Amino acid sequence: MFFFVPEKDLRAIIIECLKDDDKSISKISRDLKAKGHDFHRLVITGYLKALADLGVIKEKPIPPSKVYALLPNKSKNIYELLGAIVKTKNLGYKKEVLLCTQVLEALFKRPVFLSELNMCGYDEPQGVRKISNEERADPKDILTNAGLKVGPKEPAFSCRRPYLEEVEDTLAELVLEMSGTRALRKGTKQTTLNI
Repeated sequence: MFFFVPEKDLRAIIIECLKDDDKSISKISRDLKAKGHDFHRLVITGYLKALADLGVIKEKPIPPSKVYALLPNKSKNIYELLGAIVKTKNLGYKKEVLLCTQVLEALFKRPVFLSELNMCGYDEPQGVRKISNEERADPKDILTNAGLKVGPKEPAFSCRRPYLEEVEDTLAELVLEMSGTRALRKGTKQTTLNI
């Protein structure tokens, strides 16, 4: 029997189930049933295959069955992943929080709220413009409709773009990491040897 669960989709339920350990279809089915999600085993099997095809989870054949696991970094949201990427650059806190703000602003084409920066692991940036109450109304509605909570007086920020090259590199790293295509990127710059 199929139960509609409005607060969570099957994808989120399966990812939550796989956070603890790699599991077979039988184990996933039992875990879901124990949590009150009674899906037919064939529905779960098809959904797992689709998630594996999309690169959300990894399918490992262990005869006579298959085991499913989360791929690295797939459990992180975009904010956590961005924060981790920016921290590896070792630019210093002030430049890192500015870079996070600029990347989010370039990515979403809107001002960035403090709660978004907090999810990246950063606090309020210095030297950026705070958005007025009138300007923050539409972006706040966008976040609220997407399910993110924004406080009634939470500040939002907009930057100038002094780190444009770093923004571009960071956006590229973010896309490569989230899509699992980092191996397609050229690793080093080719240099010539002058003798």
